Amino acid sequence: MFNLRGGWSTRGSIGRDFVRFDPDDDSAYDVLTPEGPAPFAVPDELSGLLGAGLALTTPTFKRFNASVDTRWNSVAIFAEASEGRESRISGSLAVRPTESIRLDGSATYSRITRAGDGSEFARTVVPRIKVEYQPTRALFFRAVAEYRSQRQAALVDPTTGQPLMRYGLVADAVHVDGLRVDFLVSFEPRPGTVAFFGYGSALETGRVLSLEDLTRQSDGFFVKLAYLFRR
Repeated sequence: MFNLRGGWSTRGSIGRDFVRFDPDDDSAYDVLTPEGPAPFAVPDELSGLLGAGLALTTPTFKRFNASVDTRWNSVAIFAEASEGRESRISGSLAVRPTESIRLDGSATYSRITRAGDGSEFARTVVPRIKVEYQPTRALFFRAVAEYRSQRQAALVDPTTGQPLMRYGLVADAVHVDGLRVDFLVSFEPRPGTVAFFGYGSALETGRVLSLEDLTRQSDGFFVKLAYLFRR
């Protein structure tokens, strides 16, 4: 770690890991061969999984601060009991345009490829934004929106490349794209007396990295009231 003049900081890391697999975790898997389903042979372990990371953080300026983190790792793909390569980058930015408004944004991108043939196993993109507004000491508003886009390839046997079956069904590729929004209002006229009102909703779409055709999946609403009796 290095703390530089003016409040800048950076850190780097290098690691080496190993993973031991539990055969019972993959007991429901079979390999779909031309002759029919065959037992899935789970390796004992993966060793020598090397990884490196580098991060940079800015000073906390009056109006903003930011950070970025990158990583390159050899990882275990537990769904296939195989070795993969992950590239990950994440960043965050906090902006304070006024004393009563705060904006926080972050984003993460992760991609995992199979070490054997370099094909993509999974990809995840998660942008997130939070807005806070406090017009008075007693009143506070917060809104949070997080979009999650995930896709995963169909599972294959890392040794033969044949499709994997789980509970007798082929483990096909999957993808999920959805938005989660949460709102909170807080009112605290004096210490001990407070009211919280919150709402959250989860939505999904069949489009990749899109806000079109969102369908509501769940809703939640809560109220919390507290009053302190004084004698």
